[in-house]
Amino acid sequence: MLEKNDATFQKATVGCYLNKLKQSYSFFLTIKQRLKPNIFAKNCTMMNTDALLEMGMYTLPALITGGVAYVFLQKFMANEEQKQRYRLLHENRKQTLPLKLQAYERMALFLERIQLNKLVVRVAPLGTQASDYMNLLLHTIEQEFEHNLTQQIYISGECWVMIIKAKSAVMQQIRAVQSTLDAPEADAFREQLLKQTFDQDAPTIMALDFLKSEVAEFL
Repeated sequence: MLEKNDATFQKATVGCYLNKLKQSYSFFLTIKQRLKPNIFAKNCTMMNTDALLEMGMYTLPALITGGVAYVFLQKFMANEEQKQRYRLLHENRKQTLPLKLQAYERMALFLERIQLNKLVVRVAPLGTQASDYMNLLLHTIEQEFEHNLTQQIYISGECWVMIIKAKSAVMQQIRAVQSTLDAPEADAFREQLLKQTFDQDAPTIMALDFLKSEVAEFL
């Protein structure tokens, strides 16, 4: 409502300046007609000083009024363009914000799901070999990541890099535990992975904190 009243006032002011300019120009034409026999005639030998002064009295205000009107009109147009740009940005943000929030939510869920303690509980061994179980865990992580690849469109580049680093750290952690196993059984490998989660902080925690901080910035 305030923007509408402001725009109406500015338009009314510009209209007032333009009307003054038209009035001054009309006076100028009137004086020109009065001076025609004295100033613009070919056989004129003397100039009517009073008429020239009178013409100047109307011409100078016309020029000043015209200049002021032009400057004011330029500012008015620039202000309207800025308001229009702001409205477009605001509408665009309203449309993209739900998509951005959904992308951040899905990647937060991805980071939660690949935490070792949750991953090992959710994905049980299909065989007896530790190497097979390791490959199953790595495949599960890669599969979930590929399923969320399109979310990078709505996530900042820095945040996406943090997510990739967290994913790589979890996968490296799985490989490292498997390489130090004394027994090749899948159950022993699984127990060692769970023990690892108690001894070390999850690599995904830093990425989750960064993701949450970014969401807080645009909410």
